[in-house]
Amino acid sequence: MGKPKNNSKHATSLPEVAQREHPTIQADFYTLVGNLSVLILIDCWTKYVMAEPLRNKNQGVVGQMVARFLATIGFFPQG
Repeated sequence: MGKPKNNSKHATSLPEVAQREHPTIQADFYTLVGNLSVLILIDCWTKYVMAEPLRNKNQGVVGQMVARFLATIGFFPQG
């Protein structure tokens, strides 16, 4: 189910990403053996990557990880 379709959109070029008005964060889940998931977050401007193991993928936990990632890269202060 996670495989792309053959008619997927073209890849965004680096100059196109750099000229965006707002930062772009990419997120994906990777599932390991034993039902452990890893949340992978990437900031397209700085190329900073964070991988965070998760015991469950509920909305609150994922939201906390995204907020921590954004604070780490300086988009808003951690509180």
